[in-house]
Amino acid sequence: MRNHLLYMVKLAALALLFAIRSLPLAAAPLPGKPAEPTPWDDAELTSVAFVDAQTGWVVGAGGVVMHTVDGGARWVRQNSGTTALLRSVSFIDPQNGWIVGGEHDAYTHRGRGLVLRTTDGGQTWRREPTPLLPALRQVRFVNATEGWTVGESSTFYPAGLFFTRDGGRSWNAAGGTPPQGLLCADMLSPHAGLVAAPTGDVFPVTGRVVRETAVAQLGLRAVRKMLVAGDGRGWLVGDGGTILVSDDGGGVWRSTAPQLPGDELGANDWRSMAAVGSHLWIVGDPGSNVLHSADEGQNWELQPTGQPLPLNDVTFVDETHGWAVGAMGTLLRTVDGGRTWQTTHAEARRAALWTCFAEATDMPVELIAQATLGEDHRAAAVLFGRREFDVTSGDREFSSDRATEGLDKLGVGHVSAPWQFPLRQRQLRAQPAEWLHAWEGNDDAAALLRAEAYLVRQLRTWRPEVVLTHSVAPRGDAPQEHLLHQLVLQAVESAGDESRFPEQLQVHKLTTWKVRRVYVYTPTQDRGTITLAAAELDPRLGTSPGELAQPCRALLFDAAVT
Repeated sequence: MRNHLLYMVKLAALALLFAIRSLPLAAAPLPGKPAEPTPWDDAELTSVAFVDAQTGWVVGAGGVVMHTVDGGARWVRQNSGTTALLRSVSFIDPQNGWIVGGEHDAYTHRGRGLVLRTTDGGQTWRREPTPLLPALRQVRFVNATEGWTVGESSTFYPAGLFFTRDGGRSWNAAGGTPPQGLLCADMLSPHAGLVAAPTGDVFPVTGRVVRETAVAQLGLRAVRKMLVAGDGRGWLVGDGGTILVSDDGGGVWRSTAPQLPGDELGANDWRSMAAVGSHLWIVGDPGSNVLHSADEGQNWELQPTGQPLPLNDVTFVDETHGWAVGAMGTLLRTVDGGRTWQTTHAEARRAALWTCFAEATDMPVELIAQATLGEDHRAAAVLFGRREFDVTSGDREFSSDRATEGLDKLGVGHVSAPWQFPLRQRQLRAQPAEWLHAWEGNDDAAALLRAEAYLVRQLRTWRPEVVLTHSVAPRGDAPQEHLLHQLVLQAVESAGDESRFPEQLQVHKLTTWKVRRVYVYTPTQDRGTITLAAAELDPRLGTSPGELAQPCRALLFDAAVT
């Protein structure tokens, strides 16, 4: 068996040094380019809602709102009046709808909620005054006046759950204090339901109070979507192939996930689900298959979509008409219950640049800004590590949401933050073995194999020309970066080898992929093989890479970085 811990992959010829000459940046945000609406066909699409087989809306990054009146054959952009990240859309009829999302302040990183409302089918969207609401993630209205939304927690609103009785003009906070806000929810009534926290816990809501005792605990996995019916039947899906069903309104949960070759669906991260009668549809990352059941989860089938990019949401209005949305403007529709899916894009989307760093603060954002905003290359990013569950960190923020918002300002089309690879605090200078013990399971070799499999799946999904990651640190001064450097190089080699992780090719219909070049970022060196002057004016950009990257840096760091 290979030594997966500390071996050097023989790809040195591809590992080109890349250094950014760090010059002082002003403490205040620099002018850069004015904010412009994100082109919808490349935007990360996050939520879809239809009121009938013809009329629907899609929202996403950069303030994107799209509308169709012909079942999704053609889409028209509506003016949302914002460039913020829009997370969720809800319509109760063809005229009345709501959108929620959020923004974070530069450097202070305080989340600010966004609520948009329309009464004319989206011809005009009005921003409701919500000065104290934190950034929001999901919204649902049951009629023209009553609805609920969930999102981050704040000092004023620790629960992260809010109710309205006046159509979204004002919101009342639920009681209770679940940790770190909420990712998703579903309500059985205006006062009772279930909510899910990023900690992997599901809490009941009764009398508009989030109770302290969890009814489900998934550990590192997070719940991404819940559905609860009036008869008490409930479903939830989430990270790591999680599919659970409840027969008593969420009091007791049991698994109903299918088993396929190599447990490949166990590595799939489900993001959303839809239910009509006895039919269920589930989508996630990768998006090459929709998981479907016609008998409430007793039996499952894979419905190929014809494209691999992650899917973030799915909806059906009946047993035949459905839509799914995802990364880089992916928008799919079906008129036969999912047996076949059509995309609005003629060509398959992929990333020219794929980056993999432990954290967003490690990334050379000036280089990425030049490649995406300056040279119009599509990019995707993996933030491999997660620190919010280190008990000593005290981090109660949705740090991955803020990183996604910042990288979206750079034009990065999609950000993946895997759930299964927690990191210790940087100040501890922990060795790789200590991280591996924190990864799921207690077998270091198996943990490394899972990490390699995840990175290979990402490379086969995004099919990039160029990969950018950490540099090697053989002296032990950056063990975390050193380990990830080796994992990425091994994954680059394995992604082009059909004998490595063949279940990805068989189950997900992914294809092998050979990366043309791998670059490593060496921020501590004065000069690498290629050097970018971050503060120098680029005539093609009309500004400097540093200025382009400054809005992103303001969301990643607590103060201006020099």
